[in-house]
Amino acid sequence: MKGIIVHCGQYGSTEQYAKWISEESKLQAFSVKDIKSKDLPNYDFFILGTSVIAYKFLIAKWIIKNWHILKNKKIFLYVVSGTQPEEISLFNKYKNNSFNKEIQENIKFYYFGGRQIFKKLPFFIRTQLPPIILIFFLITTLFLK
Repeated sequence: MKGIIVHCGQYGSTEQYAKWISEESKLQAFSVKDIKSKDLPNYDFFILGTSVIAYKFLIAKWIIKNWHILKNKKIFLYVVSGTQPEEISLFNKYKNNSFNKEIQENIKFYYFGGRQIFKKLPFFIRTQLPPIILIFFLITTLFLK
């Protein structure tokens, strides 16, 4: 069977996992920006990686756009976020916000820890964080350099 790793992340953790999986599996890894839809039928299975932004999987649009090709393939999706793996209700919310039932039922999901680099977060996302997290990031950013 021929497989490929395709990732879509925001701050580097998703790409790092893709590199580690690639090294161990000897599969090629690509960003969604670097893989062409016309090449997807050449693969039997996909290891997809995504981060979570605003309660949605960042790779969701790419999967939906290519679902006509992917739906008959084996799909494994690793999700990189700050959400703890035991917080199943939050992961279910991410899945429901990202995919319809058909897509959800045809993907095997895995949850990995991620990182959040406050300085790299878009302004809108920074303003949505709970106040205690904002205070922590301000203190560590401004005073503990």
